Amino acid sequence: MNGNEYLKSLGGIDNELIKCAAEMKTAPRRSYRWIAVAAAAVVMVIGGALLLGGLKPKGEKATVLLPETERNETSVPITPAVDPTSVPTAAKDPFLPAEVYGQGGSIDASIIDEGLVIGNYFILNGRVYQPYMQFLPYVQPEVFTLIGPKVADVTVHYGHDESGIIDEGSGTAFTTDSISGEYTAAVYELRGCDPQKLLCLFHDGELHVYFSGAGAVTGAELFEGGFALRERMSALLYEAYIRGNEDFDEKTRSLDPQDYPQIGRFLDAIDSAEWVEYPHRGTDGPVSSVFTLHLMLDDGMRVELLLYSDGRVFFRDYFTFAMLRPDSEAVNALIEVLLRHEGELTVLPEEDLEGQVDYLRGLDGFGACMPAKTPEGYEIDLVGAHPLVDGTGKPVGYSDIGVIYSMRDRDEGSYANMDYLVYERSAYEASPWYAQYDDLSVNRLEPIPIEEFTRERILDCVLHKEGEDHSIYAAVDMGGYVVIVYCNYIIDDEIGSQNGLDALIDTIYEMIVTAGR
Repeated sequence: MNGNEYLKSLGGIDNELIKCAAEMKTAPRRSYRWIAVAAAAVVMVIGGALLLGGLKPKGEKATVLLPETERNETSVPITPAVDPTSVPTAAKDPFLPAEVYGQGGSIDASIIDEGLVIGNYFILNGRVYQPYMQFLPYVQPEVFTLIGPKVADVTVHYGHDESGIIDEGSGTAFTTDSISGEYTAAVYELRGCDPQKLLCLFHDGELHVYFSGAGAVTGAELFEGGFALRERMSALLYEAYIRGNEDFDEKTRSLDPQDYPQIGRFLDAIDSAEWVEYPHRGTDGPVSSVFTLHLMLDDGMRVELLLYSDGRVFFRDYFTFAMLRPDSEAVNALIEVLLRHEGELTVLPEEDLEGQVDYLRGLDGFGACMPAKTPEGYEIDLVGAHPLVDGTGKPVGYSDIGVIYSMRDRDEGSYANMDYLVYERSAYEASPWYAQYDDLSVNRLEPIPIEEFTRERILDCVLHKEGEDHSIYAAVDMGGYVVIVYCNYIIDDEIGSQNGLDALIDTIYEMIVTAGR
């Protein structure tokens, strides 16, 4: 069952509400990939890899993300991985489908692997851990200081269902493709959290947090027992969709629990409510509004909830087999506040691009190569970084970082996306950039020492004899780091002009020579 099917099963929801609720922000499981950069690289660059997947450059590490004392911390005795086909369960987990329990209450992993909505999990000591959130070190670096002692090496099973309807022009076809596999990873405790409820692992440049609901009967056994929610909560952030509004208001707003007693009563209500099975059938009445709640904790962690106007509360999102039916009076009191759109406008950490760039500017070595400010007339489109990890999988630095800038007035003149990338030197040597020319020849970009860099050293590769399509490259040697700036610019009556091209080259030059100031 996919997300839209699930929303339709909630009963009495019109198509527009289903569409908007499905697009609501949920826990940030997405990965900030270099989508735009990679697309440009495929079209315009040969050999110059932007995504340094799996690269572990030699040489000095860029910066340390975890304090030395924490990285060398003595671990608790390591529990060997436990992952047979059928294992005894510690206690029933309301977030798992009933079908996964075999005779005698054991968990049958073969049933999970058949695709019962979980898709990504590991089993440890009779508990099934499912994905909860993902964190990137340059987005929420404070969360990475919460990594505690190693607990075990586990086998993580993953699966992705790519079933869907495709349009072939002459009709439709239904595909049932799926991707599945497994990998081994070390899992760690999270400081301040119960390891029987929450564990984490580092994979593919991200910190993945997994949760187990085994033994949870009421909300308190997860929220207080796992997160210590009441003790550590600092703010409630939310987005709302209200039926009947012409536009879906997905602005994020923040409420201070000290100013809104309704929040405290809501927490009391979800703590005391029992987890009940959600039947995945259209048995409930109409829903007039949907709210995504982010209960922010003081150390960077958070509790993610989905709240419906009929009183149902789901942990994480709508891909679950359990829900709460808390006291309606307490729920309605909070809903009244949310319906009025009260609170200050804010952004979630994963949406705070300016904050992410500020973090990159503060990195030792890399920061001195970053532009001092966003160029005038541009905005930040995407931020990225590729972590280096130690032998245990923990992040200890970066191989490269970067920002994609775009012109603001895209419909009123020139348009360009500009990629500003900073590589640790060995990372660049392992995967250098190449410039492509009109005759399809390619030349490796050899970085120019910053002392010798001038505007004239910015490479303007004209890809067509008409002189319309320009690829702009700058490669600068900043000592232990290499700066690459790339942009594609088209001159015609609709998109850009020669003056716009000249201004773009001026902007690139100023960004580089004023870096770190």
